[in-house]
Parts: sequence; structure tokens; C-alpha cells
Amino acid sequence: MSEVIEVNFETGGDSYFGVGRNATQNWTAVKFTIGAEILCSSASIYFDGVNGSPTGDLTFRIETDDGGEPSGDLAHANATGTIANGDITQPAWNKCSFTPLTLSADTYWLVCYIPDQGTENNNWKWVRDNSQAGGVGSSTDHGANWTIYNDDYYTYYRIYRSTTLFIDVHDCTDLVDKVIGG
Repeated sequence: MSEVIEVNFETGGDSYFGVGRNATQNWTAVKFTIGAEILCSSASIYFDGVNGSPTGDLTFRIETDDGGEPSGDLAHANATGTIANGDITQPAWNKCSFTPLTLSADTYWLVCYIPDQGTENNNWKWVRDNSQAGGVGSSTDHGANWTIYNDDYYTYYRIYRSTTLFIDVHDCTDLVDKVIGG
């Protein structure tokens, strides 16, 4: 599948948010806006290090926006995926592919987490810029409540748009019926 970066942020790099466990279990999210409808094929985030030994797969979710924070609702049924723990690398972009899904022009959140890491500080370092306003969220209760940092931080992310043409078989069947006179 061919794809291009639709929206992204990847400058600065002063610090990081831990994805996994810091002092508490940590889910991290970044806000992004799509200007026109796209067929989203994947998303990626940049890790520049690791604390401890995180276990478990890395989950990606694209969620709708609810008053300036992740809603808990997927933007589309296909807007979730995982990267196996053994496939997570650093320092590197970690890319999660989705079954292509339509994202309308709107604001969304890319939410990333790994399962509970017990009592130790085991996390991947998701790079952030400390002087870029954008919208980053952190949750210590599995996404039920969020602390939002709108004016201070922005994490590295990429949202990809598919450039491959997909044809819905049902649309073709309907068109053939119309052409034949059905």
C-alpha cells in the first residue's frame, strides 16, 4: 500500500512522556487535526529511549475529541492496532498500520499505551517538545480521566494517508446492476 504523511509534528525534542509506567500507569495521547477527509492507513510515534524493561504490546487508538480531550470512543471501528513488544524499537519511529479507515475533517487524538507494568518504572520514551503548544494528554486510569497540556508540550507523531485506490465491492455490484438495467 502506498501512503504519505498527512499531518505530523517532529521538531524540538527536549524531553519525553513515558508510555507504560512512570510513578503510575500512564496512557499518553496527542491531539491532531485533519483538514479534509482522508483514508487513514497508519500512525507512528517516535521513541528515543526506554526506562526499565517494558513488557506488553503497544496499543494505538485514534479517538474522537470530546471537549478538548480523548473521548474514549474510536473514530472508526478500524482505528486501533498494536505493535508487538519485540517489534518496538528506539531511537526510531514505531509505526502501526490500520485496515484503511475514513477520517473526516475534524480533531482527533492518537492514544498510545502498553498494559500495566506493575510497580516499576517501565516505559518507552515518547519524544516531546517542551515549548510547542499543541495538545498532549496523560491518563493514569486507563483513559477514564485526562490531564491535558495544551500550552506546554507536543509529542512527535505522524498520521498517514493511503494513496492506494480502494474500491468497495458492493459499490461495483450496484453499478453493474444499474448498467445492466437492474
